[in-house]
Amino acid sequence: MMKGDNGSRQAESAFTELCASERWSRFASAGLEFGNNGISDSLTGSSAPTVFMQNLHRAVSHANRNPEPLTIMTIKFCPAISAKLSQGTRGKKIPEADILRIRTTMERDLLVGSRAISISLRGEDFFSRTALAGFWVFLHSDLANAQKAADRFKNAIQEANPTQILNLDVQLYSRQESTTAGSWVTTIDNGYFSQI
Repeated sequence: MMKGDNGSRQAESAFTELCASERWSRFASAGLEFGNNGISDSLTGSSAPTVFMQNLHRAVSHANRNPEPLTIMTIKFCPAISAKLSQGTRGKKIPEADILRIRTTMERDLLVGSRAISISLRGEDFFSRTALAGFWVFLHSDLANAQKAADRFKNAIQEANPTQILNLDVQLYSRQESTTAGSWVTTIDNGYFSQI
């Protein structure tokens, strides 16, 4: 995870609190766009999750015939919540203006992040916006090279958005040789969504 100053850690803490509370549904329903047409995400233009899964199943089938290392990187964007939200919001209603500002910032961060990921991808790799605030990136890489790619992606995303420190949670999940695509995805889902 990219760490910033104390304000960034407070913002991250406030976002975690927001996600864990009933206020998350209010924040999510405030209009942060999350939909697709079966091919691409309507906000970022990245592949739809169904396309990602089709490509994933194909890659795993190929790796079963011709062993090669595969890794999925998850990138979760945590909004840079203002000091007002990161201090003393516990149990209080978040003002509509703050929700609108968070949504606008998140949409911009997701667009910029999607573009940065797209530019940084190698030809055989692919990605999808698989959650309201995150992407999954498929890499034909072992864990060591995937870590280098993770650093490259984090840097590209931050450089594309130099006006603020982004809170990014990046996790890597290497596929074990005998693991099916379905069980691999279940493991990643459990790790990705248990942190929200």
